[in-house]
Amino acid sequence: MKLSLKIFLGICIPSIIVAMIISIIVINRNHETNIEAERQNLIQNLKSIERNLNNVDESYGKQIIQLMSNNYSSKNIHIIYYYDTVEYNNSESINPNMIDYSNVQNSEYYVEIKNIDNNHFSIATSKLDNNRYVTVEKNINEVFDKRKELIYNCIYIIAISMIIIAIIAYIISKTLTRPLERMKKEMTKLSKGDYNINLKEGHDEFGRLAKNFNNMSKELEKRNNELVEYANSKQIFIDNLSHEMNTPLTSIQGYAELMQKANLNEEQKQKYLKYIQDEGKRIQDMYKKLLLLSYKKNTDFEKKDIEMNKVFAEIEDTFKERINNAGMELIINNQLSTIYGDETLIIMSISNLIKNAMNVSDKNTKIMVNAFNMNNKKYVQVVDQGPGISEENIKKITEPFYRVDKVRSRKNGGAGLGLSICKSIMEMHGGKLIIESEIGKGSIFTLEFN
Repeated sequence: MKLSLKIFLGICIPSIIVAMIISIIVINRNHETNIEAERQNLIQNLKSIERNLNNVDESYGKQIIQLMSNNYSSKNIHIIYYYDTVEYNNSESINPNMIDYSNVQNSEYYVEIKNIDNNHFSIATSKLDNNRYVTVEKNINEVFDKRKELIYNCIYIIAISMIIIAIIAYIISKTLTRPLERMKKEMTKLSKGDYNINLKEGHDEFGRLAKNFNNMSKELEKRNNELVEYANSKQIFIDNLSHEMNTPLTSIQGYAELMQKANLNEEQKQKYLKYIQDEGKRIQDMYKKLLLLSYKKNTDFEKKDIEMNKVFAEIEDTFKERINNAGMELIINNQLSTIYGDETLIIMSISNLIKNAMNVSDKNTKIMVNAFNMNNKKYVQVVDQGPGISEENIKKITEPFYRVDKVRSRKNGGAGLGLSICKSIMEMHGGKLIIESEIGKGSIFTLEFN
């Protein structure tokens, strides 16, 4: 059953029941009041007759009754006079034998209502003395007719009221359920993947519910976009990984087949073996870096205070020969005594940034490494004089396998994982990688430690 129908019936049915109960109570009380009024009126008339009879001798009782009967007949009241036997009766409807005089006591008035041939009579009897009784009766059909009329009027009023109540109940049920109907339609859209939902908000219960519903749809859209983006990035990662792995594997397979089938001298064999060895190292390096990316959240590593002079001395020794062979200059300006973290990972992150700077820099250029404190944070910067990076590429450059200059990166043996590794290492240390660059003005890569 629909909620609107439940509300409609919930208003109409109790209203009908209450109206009927009230009508029954009003009709009954009105009828009882009218019956009691007739009863008291009859008793007053009976008392008046008694006074007239008590003022004369008993032998004149019949004559007195006859004289009074004409006056009372005009009031629709009829008299029965009993003196050892029925001496007078001007009632055409009441048989004196119907009256049980044994119920009448001295100084009491016995009143009863009788239905005779679908006519209603009020009958009052009084005992004058041991042998005399006076009974008066009055047709009270009018009282019962009023009750019927009142019943018909109540039915008519209830019917009109129910029509009005039904209209009001219908309007109320539709008004109350209209927001729910809108929400139902919007939920249907939401279930089909349409997150463009904007329900009318307000301060009542439905308005607050609509606000929560709007917030939920926005959050679902956000989560869905994140999942889609994650799925796309995962697929791109897999595609790039396949491509990156395929290149060295194809080279290894090609050189191996060439060495197997062709007549090569020793120098050519050594040359091809070196190619195979280099491509194998490239795959191994890629594997290690991917392993770090895959398990960065679950990797347990020991943090401690690392002496930065020692770190930079090791880095300088590592890159000295390559820097000289490339015709570049590495300048290290260290103002930090220690950094709290994992020594191996921090050396790896700084080394990756220096390698990245070497890959994009030309001969006779400088690569600056600055380490310093600022605003209670520690920073390590690697500054190059390369071609710079566009704003669009800055947003993507930390994605695995992404290269700004694909030809140049491949030539230098890069797989596009260095900056992804740096970002992951900084996340593991609770810090972040900041990239600032402008086309034609070089780049600044900053490791920020909290």
